[in-house]
Amino acid sequence: MYAYLAWLTTTGKAEPRQIEGYRRLYDRHVRGAILALADGTRIGPLGGLPVTEISTDLVQAWITWMGTRKYKRKGELVAYSPKTIANVHGGVISPALSWAARQKGVPIDTNPCVGVILPDRPGRPVPLEQVPTGLKIADWITIAYEVSQLAGDIVTLAMGTGLRWGEIIALRPRDIDLKRRLLTVAQVVKEDPQRRNYLAPYGKSEAAMRTIRIPESVVLMLKRRMKGLPKKTLLFSGARGGILNSSGWHQTHWSKVTVKATERDITTRATVHKMRHAHAVELLAANVSLDTVSKRLGHESIVVTSDLYSHLSPEADQRAADVVDQVMSGRRSASA
Repeated sequence: MYAYLAWLTTTGKAEPRQIEGYRRLYDRHVRGAILALADGTRIGPLGGLPVTEISTDLVQAWITWMGTRKYKRKGELVAYSPKTIANVHGGVISPALSWAARQKGVPIDTNPCVGVILPDRPGRPVPLEQVPTGLKIADWITIAYEVSQLAGDIVTLAMGTGLRWGEIIALRPRDIDLKRRLLTVAQVVKEDPQRRNYLAPYGKSEAAMRTIRIPESVVLMLKRRMKGLPKKTLLFSGARGGILNSSGWHQTHWSKVTVKATERDITTRATVHKMRHAHAVELLAANVSLDTVSKRLGHESIVVTSDLYSHLSPEADQRAADVVDQVMSGRRSASA
């Protein structure tokens, strides 16, 4: 594991803060684990075993072991959640073993994590009342432009593309192809252990580094914003240049947007990230496939998209109910 973390550090595949998080998870949940196999054999500690002795059965035993552990929260002992188990497995154990299987001279050729069964865990769906929909989207864009050009442009881009905040503020003219109406996420803004921003050529996952088509409204905005800018300059920079700081953005721009929204009786608790959610909801409501939405958002798996948004498309759900109603009554519309 430590060799894998060293590789992440030297190659820059993850930021220092993220690597330190992996190290803590490994030390807390993996390194000292004593595991019991199905036949009663006890093996461990897991961190002391050579990689050749780590089998699929052993990883499955670790999952079972994690399910029995508890920690203290607010004075009470509570079990580790399926999400925590999945995070340690997917963020630490599986990537490290997958990396080991790719190394020359290591006598394993497959990742033993393949085939293990993780505990079921519910997704964390986005509440619909917190997502701007329909005409409210245009209201938020209008209000944002009333506050500042920067606020309006960022809200337009977030709604029109579904980009994350760190992807938006890392964009450069070189990442935009206006003629082909394409936008490429080639770098993102990350934070180091001291919470200082820096640019990284990798995202939340491999799927995050993507190229998507952009709507005409976004093309027009970007064409104006890119005019005269060097290709490597950030499109959205801070007041003194450099990376746009999120706290400065909120104080100078977004706080004023939310005040204006409240004055106009718009109660949705919107943020720039909620515009990303709105992008997904509107696409799903228009029957754009879940796979397409997932790829536009840069999700690692279609399952992530489904967990977050499948409940947020009441229009599509109503259309499905209408189709079933027609079938049950012996009718079927031409569109169905």
